[in-house]
This record gives sequence, C-alpha cells and structure tokens, in this order.
Amino acid sequence: MVMMMMMVTMTLMIVSPQVRSCIEAERKGLLELKAYVNISNSDFVYDWPNNKDSDCCRWERVKCNLTSGHVIGYKSLGKLKNLEVLDYSENYVNKSSVLPFLNAASSLKTLVLRGNSMDGIFPIKELKNLRNLKLLDLSRNEFIGPLPDMANFHKLEGLDLSNNKFSGSLEKKGICQLQNLLELDLSKNKFTGPFPQCFDSLTQLQVLDISSNLFSGTLPSLIGNLDSLEYLSLSDNEFEGSFSFDLIANLSKLKVFKLSSITSLLHVKAETSLQPKFQLSVLELQNCNLETFPSFLQYHKDLRVINLSKNKLTGSFPSWFLEEYPKLRVLLLQNNSFTMLQLPRLLLNHSLEFLDVSTNNFDQRLPENIYGNVEGNLPTHFNGQYMSLLYFNDNEFTGTIPSTLIKDVLVLDLRNNKLSGPIPPFVNNQSIFSLLLRGNALTGQIPTELCGLRSIRILDLAKNRLNGSIPSCLNKILLGRSAEYDDENGYIEKYEPDNTRHEVYSRLLVLPSEYSPQYTSYLRFIVEFSSKSRYESYTPEGLEFMFGLDLSSNELSGEIPKELGDLQGVRALNLSHNSLSGLIPESFSNLKDIESIDLSFNMLRGSIPRDLTKLDYMVVFNVSYNNLSGSIPSQRRFSTLDGTNFIGNPLLCGSALNKSCDDNINNSIDEETAIDIDMEIFYWTLAATYVATWMAFIVFLFLDSP
Repeated sequence: MVMMMMMVTMTLMIVSPQVRSCIEAERKGLLELKAYVNISNSDFVYDWPNNKDSDCCRWERVKCNLTSGHVIGYKSLGKLKNLEVLDYSENYVNKSSVLPFLNAASSLKTLVLRGNSMDGIFPIKELKNLRNLKLLDLSRNEFIGPLPDMANFHKLEGLDLSNNKFSGSLEKKGICQLQNLLELDLSKNKFTGPFPQCFDSLTQLQVLDISSNLFSGTLPSLIGNLDSLEYLSLSDNEFEGSFSFDLIANLSKLKVFKLSSITSLLHVKAETSLQPKFQLSVLELQNCNLETFPSFLQYHKDLRVINLSKNKLTGSFPSWFLEEYPKLRVLLLQNNSFTMLQLPRLLLNHSLEFLDVSTNNFDQRLPENIYGNVEGNLPTHFNGQYMSLLYFNDNEFTGTIPSTLIKDVLVLDLRNNKLSGPIPPFVNNQSIFSLLLRGNALTGQIPTELCGLRSIRILDLAKNRLNGSIPSCLNKILLGRSAEYDDENGYIEKYEPDNTRHEVYSRLLVLPSEYSPQYTSYLRFIVEFSSKSRYESYTPEGLEFMFGLDLSSNELSGEIPKELGDLQGVRALNLSHNSLSGLIPESFSNLKDIESIDLSFNMLRGSIPRDLTKLDYMVVFNVSYNNLSGSIPSQRRFSTLDGTNFIGNPLLCGSALNKSCDDNINNSIDEETAIDIDMEIFYWTLAATYVATWMAFIVFLFLDSP
C-alpha cells in the first residue's frame, strides 16, 4: 500500500514572525505525495525542494494556516485527472483539512481515510462529485450521528464504516440503494433498531458485518435471501428470541458465521430440520444459551475456528472435534460447564494452535503418561505442528505439572487451579513469552531451568507456596531487555505479534487473519497480569510493550538478587508478601522502564536507594511493612507517592508519612542511649550473679566440710 501524507495535525508554537512556519512532518508528507504523483501522473511538475530550510507554506499551490503553520490545503487534485486510488490511512488528519479538496478528484475509484482523527458529522456533500467510487473506507475514525445518505455512490462495491460512533436506525437510508455492494462493514458503531428489512435488496453482498452495535429484536427470515454471502457476522448485539440454522441453511457459499448477544436472551437451536448447504470454515456462537452442540457440525470437515464459549455446554470435552476436523486451528470452549477433559492421541499430529478450556469444572489430575489416555486426562504435551496458546486456567485441575507441557507453546495459563508439587524443570522453550502459574499450591524452589526461557515476557508464579531464594539467573530471561544477542547461546528470537491481515473472503475490505486459508495465528487472545496494583488484560499489541515478573505471596527468603537490576525493560516487578531480607538492591535504579515495584510485607532493612528517583515512569513503589529506615526520597516520582506505600516501617521518615526526620534522629539517639543503659545494667547484673554464685558455692563447701 502506498502511504501518502498530505498533512499531519500537529501543534506549532510560533514564537516570532522570523520563525519558519512550515511543520517538518507536513513538509515530508508533501514530498512523499510529490514522489508518488510524479510516478503516476505527468501533469504534476511542481519543483518542491527537499530542503529542511525550505518553507513548505511558500510552495506553489500549498496553503497554510497563518496562525498555526499547519498545511490546510493542497489545490492540485483537479490536475490529477487519472488518479484512481487515494490512501490517507493512519495519518491522523482531520476532516476539514482533507475533505474539502477531494471533490476535485472526480476520477477516484478508491478512497481510504481509515485511522485518522476525523470526528463529528460526516460531511457527505464534500464527496458529492466522487461518483466513480467503488471502495470507500472511513473506518477507525470518530464520526458520529446518523448514517449519511450515500445513494449517489451507486457504483460502490465496498463500504467500510467500522470503528466509528455512527448511530440511529438504518431503515430508509440510502445505503439500501447501493445494489452493487459486495462488501459492507458497519461493525463497532452504535446503530440501533431491528435488523434492517431493506437489506433484502443487497442481493450481491458477499461480506456483511454488523457486529458490536445495538441492533435488537429477532433475526428476520430475509437473511436467508442473501444467497451470495460468504461472511456473515451478527455478534455482540442485543438480538433475542430463538434462532434456527434453518434460517440460513440455503446460503450455500457461507464460510464464516458469527452470532452472539450481549443480553443473554438469544437462544440458538442446536437441532435443524434442514441440512445446511454451506461448509463453514469459521463458526462462532458465543453467549447463545447452547446446551448441546449444533447437529450439523459433524458434516463440516473444513472448520478452522470453533468458538462456543460462554454457553451452557456440559459433560465431557468434545474430543471428536479433534478427530473430525483435521484443519482445526482454534477451539474456544471457555466459560461452560465441562467436567472431563478428553483429548485423543490423534492430537499428536493435529494442526490445533489455540485451545481455551478455561473457567469450566474440570477436576481431574494431569497425567504423567501421554498414552495413558483411557480416563480422558490431559496429555503431557501438545505436539501439534502449530500449537502455541493453551488456556486451562480457572478450573480445579489437581496433581503435578508435566515437565513437557510447555514444549511447543507461546502462552501457558494454568492459573487458579489446585495443582501441587514443585514447578517442573520445563523443557527448554526459546519461544514461550507468557507462563502463568498463579493461584495454585505449588511448592519447592523456583527451578533454575526457568532461566532458560529466554523469550519470556510475563512470568507469574504468585500465590503459591514456593520457598528458598530467588534465582539470580533470572536476569538471563528476556523481560524487555534490549539485547537481541546472548553471549552463550547466540541469537535470541524475540516474539513479535503477527498483526498481518489477509483479504480472503474479501477482495476489498480488510478482514481479520483467522479467516485466511493460509491462516497462521488467531491473535485475538489476552494475557492477564497484575500491574500497577490492578489486574489487567493485555492483547498481543499490548504485550509488545509489557514485561512483568510476579513472585508475590509465596514463602521466598534470602536477599533480593542484585542481578534483577539487569532486567532493564521490565515494567512490573512484584516480590511482595514473602520473607525476603537484606537491602533493596541499588541496581534497581537500572530499571529504566519500570512502572510498578511492590516489595511490601517482607523483612527488608536499610534505606531506600536515592538513585531510584531516576525512574521516570514509576507510578507504584510499595515498600510498606518492612524494616526500612532513613528518609523517604521526595524528588521526582516519589513526590506523588502517599504514606500507604511506606507504612509499617517504624524507622522511616519523610513528608509522605508526615514524620520529621529530625524527630527520627532524636528517637534513634534515645533508643541507642536506652540500649546503652540496658547493656550496662545487663553487665552489672551478670557480674553480681557471678559473684553471688561463687559465694554460695564457697559457703556450701565450708558447711559441708567436717
């Protein structure tokens, strides 16, 4: 995609008339436009110099705001008589600086304004001359109000209005007159009312996404008339009543079907009277009050994604999913009431990549023998070609953790179960970036083998019964370190979220990657982790910036290894509620990106290192209930911390505790004097006791002599 920046909204402070008014980012944007248009159109002959000292506001046909210096217009689009594609995406321009100049480009067939800062009512009149448009993408802006009348764009084939704040009903809107529409995305807005009856005129639609709106009522039978549909998403609305797959049974081209309701009043019938003509690749039925599996599923051999989470499914895990669907990559069954996890041996050669069975009622042991599967227990590891995400959290799994369970995964979540025994010496995995074992009954020491998990981003071992000292070798794990090379083992491959998208059922709009036949990753997962005194959920995009270590609420002892200061990219460090002693390491001043440090409820002594004031991003620093002494730093970030972060340390003083350090010094002197007096009394008492003992002994000998 050719990215063209004609203007970027920034702030410029004009100090005096002599200061150059051209904004550097906007100057570069104009030069990028020039480079693109010079290739695609010979009419563009303006000689704009690529010179930082050149004021772009003085360039030919460029107009700037005299006060702010922003480029507010470029008046030559009319000369680009053959321009068919204009992409303004992700440039954060506002509508007033772009839209008034687009009408002149009447030859445009594709206009992409995705991901900018455009807001307010969409001024449809600014585009009235663009009658040749086939694709209009206004997604990921902040437009509000009712849908504008788009009846004049009768050639439109693709329309994306997703991720805005459009509202109101869609009945009697011009959108229903766009009978050439192939793809329509209205997701993530605030549209209301029933499913639009007028949609029955959009018979060529191949992609229809109205998810994440406020549509209500029952789903009408007219959906079954849209027989060109390949992709249909009705999720996250307020639909209610009963839904039968008979309604869409004749949609023979359908590949993706998604349905859910935020009201819990939608009931999907599992049984069908008609055999559906479609072969699905993706099926999502969340929060649909399902009690049994849809009967037609056994005939769909091409399924890649199954999401039946947040339903009322019970009994044993459906192992037949893994036997019948060799292409299955994603299986999401969380928030149901399954009681037995049964996985077939076929899984050893399966393509399964993402398995989530969290928040069910599994109460079985984790077996030691991968072939001992007669009772339906969880295998010791998943050796599928693509396996990467395993979520077993919030169940009642018991027993020990198999050492090979981590073998091929990126995320392993075993939080909040009843697992016991030691953390196993996991097999070496250079790719895992999240290991979550919080909230179990694990015992023993933290194995040094964890130091070999070189790509880890989040390590959460909190709320167990781990003892011993913190391994100093934990500084070898990645946790945000900037180095990409390791002296001993060579290159460390960092995890980078794959945010690529594929146009699959869509030729025009951009659809999520899970619908690609070449699909490699289902990336709408989350990792939960406690940071800055609250529990947060991180998406793959958030994980790119999140690195955390949580060893809190265990029975760890000894000193905090100074080597933890080598984790320069870590953002959250929690060692609270242990029995750690010694000093706060001076090396913590190297944690330049740290946002949260919690060392509370330990037995730390000494003073708070002064160099910690250099930590510019720190918002949480909790050392309450230790044996720290001296003054609390008051500079920079420490000036924002209140006394709750320092209470329970009798010898700490400072403004945060409203306690003068002069009083603390006097109290210390009094205590030292009292100690001296107590020791003097002790020595005199000891001497008197010694003398009295000898005298008694001598008297005893004298009386005992004949």
